[in-house]
Amino acid sequence: MNIPSTRPFVISVQGPHAVGKSTLVRALACRFEAEYRLETVASLEKLKAEEGLDLSRLDDFVANQRRFVTWESARFQEFRAGELVFLDRGPDSTEFYCFATHRVLGCSWHVEEVLREELLVLRAIRADVILYLK
Repeated sequence: MNIPSTRPFVISVQGPHAVGKSTLVRALACRFEAEYRLETVASLEKLKAEEGLDLSRLDDFVANQRRFVTWESARFQEFRAGELVFLDRGPDSTEFYCFATHRVLGCSWHVEEVLREELLVLRAIRADVILYLK
């Protein structure tokens, strides 16, 4: 399926662990003869563990989020203008994590200021449609 545009048309499937996101993404991509990418962040998680990042510390949290934003941006660059793409999670999930994590931890960081450039990147590559499975 080809959609005329200056950017890809991205549909992101969100939801809790093991709800069927990857299964749905694969099925939709097959049905619409589209591209798909699954969230494969094991290497990022391994780096976080190796470096001993503590996400309750602002500096470590920022370093971790910058790494995820760089990964999301690189993933988005793989797509072509007008292409239909299905994602298992996506940049919108990373943006949400930027704002939710510190609140859950009881911290009052000024994420909008500290990650200003990164948030602009995420918002530029935000999904066009988000499907949430529960």
